[in-house]
Amino acid sequence: MDFIKDDLRTELNKAGFAFGKRTFFSLLGVSYYLTEEQLTNLLITISSFAPEGSSIVFDYGDEHMFNSDVRRVQNTVAMAKEGGEPMQACYSYLELEKLLAKAGDVMDKEEWILCPVCKNKTRIRIRQDTTLTNFPLFCPKCKQERIQHQFDAYCKKVLRFTASVNFD
Repeated sequence: MDFIKDDLRTELNKAGFAFGKRTFFSLLGVSYYLTEEQLTNLLITISSFAPEGSSIVFDYGDEHMFNSDVRRVQNTVAMAKEGGEPMQACYSYLELEKLLAKAGDVMDKEEWILCPVCKNKTRIRIRQDTTLTNFPLFCPKCKQERIQHQFDAYCKKVLRFTASVNFD
């Protein structure tokens, strides 16, 4: 799959991906070939459909990758370029933290409210700053209605990011 040209959801659907199941996403070897904006958008896309408890692991080139004195690193960058897929980005730890925070801000903006009876999604979404008290919540799946006294417990991070430093 081409992470720039193809729609991730469509390609996963074609492959029989089980949307809604907790998933471990491995993007090892991918971040080098995406711009910062493309990587951020990919993480946001994954987080938009990955259920709570899912994880993403990826590696990345450190901030010295493009001007490294290490021959192995120079050869790797050159071979990728000669192969027609030049490496696009590298990050300092601080830059990567900012990228993940940016992706995390979008991930945490809205959450589906889950039915307290059957634990399925209702048709209501809330933001992290939403406050509702004594709200009649109807679940279209189990057809139950419950008065929910407080909703802040529903706002949780969807994904846990794990990153590993590459090249030294």
